[in-house]
Amino acid sequence: MLFVSRFSAHLISGILEYKTFLDARALPLDYARGQLSGTPLCMEQYYRLFTSYRLPGPDRDTLVAQESSVMPEPEHIIVACKNQFFVLDVVINFRRLNERDLLTQLEKIAKMAGSEDEPVPPIGLLTSDGRTEWAEARSVLMRESTNRDSLDMIERCLCLVCLDEASGTEQSDTTRAAMMLHGGGPSMNGGNRWYDKPMQFIVGADGCCGVVCEHSPFEGIVLVQCTEYLLKYMIASPSKLVRAASVSELPAPRRLRWKCSPEIQKLLSSSADKLHRVVNNLDMNVHKFSDYGKEFIKKQKMSPDAYIQVALQLAYYRCHGRPVSTYESASTRRFQQGRVDNIRSATPEALAFVRAMTDRKLITSVRCCKELKPDIYV
Repeated sequence: MLFVSRFSAHLISGILEYKTFLDARALPLDYARGQLSGTPLCMEQYYRLFTSYRLPGPDRDTLVAQESSVMPEPEHIIVACKNQFFVLDVVINFRRLNERDLLTQLEKIAKMAGSEDEPVPPIGLLTSDGRTEWAEARSVLMRESTNRDSLDMIERCLCLVCLDEASGTEQSDTTRAAMMLHGGGPSMNGGNRWYDKPMQFIVGADGCCGVVCEHSPFEGIVLVQCTEYLLKYMIASPSKLVRAASVSELPAPRRLRWKCSPEIQKLLSSSADKLHRVVNNLDMNVHKFSDYGKEFIKKQKMSPDAYIQVALQLAYYRCHGRPVSTYESASTRRFQQGRVDNIRSATPEALAFVRAMTDRKLITSVRCCKELKPDIYV
């Protein structure tokens, strides 16, 4: 567990460095590429990375952004460990904790998580349920002041850091991706998640680590840029575990408490059953294609994006013998507060192409021509 704590302390230090850039609005501008290369893009999505929350509602969810000048900005992270949640203050006495102190606090959390006498209810499982079911369960939780306080701490945190136990499965890209997503279900690390929070960083005892993102506050490119920064930080910035400018006698992290009525226990059981079924019903296979990449496609004077879009339509047509509505993202960040729009790439021309590529008579005809006059084909 020491490795997990060290790695997590270094990761949290990088997260706090990145947030410093966000708070100062010091991130370099993103610029458009392609036909509109050089056009500056709106950066507002970045500033919702650590200040947003998706609040479940009975009819629709609400995106809550903590931009009030009255309420103080969050200065804590929630650490999930053994299906329990702990408050890790990253600023104490107006001073940001250094990496050594973060490690000390994480070690305390690991010890606290393993020493609880009574079983702690895996409340995080409720967030894996349907949105309406989770909204109803949250309303039940809110009846108790203890639960209200715990929910408030989670909903106002910067992010979650989930310390997962080893999955016991053979490590591969496919199993790692599945573990990030659902933690292996309710019998493993399924309760170590809180799916309403935009950023969850998962660190597994078996070395499996990654990010789970709830991306209603921002688009994928924002997550990519943040992740790229953190990867460079983790690799290039040496771990700083020397005790310097430390906050003396750090207060212990706080375990979030829950009061669970029989009604909540029943809802937890239902959520666990549904998550178990979803995990068993999930088919996932991560395949790395290494024959060529975007540079080869560009040399053929084609857009890699368009190439992949048509390839997806060809694959679907080969499997099902018909086209299907196809969605492609179109960024609108050239405009203030821009997010994303839809491009419907299933055009008549794309359909003509996939039909030609799957027409056995045409394929046979082309093969015959190549055999007769191979020199006229490039």
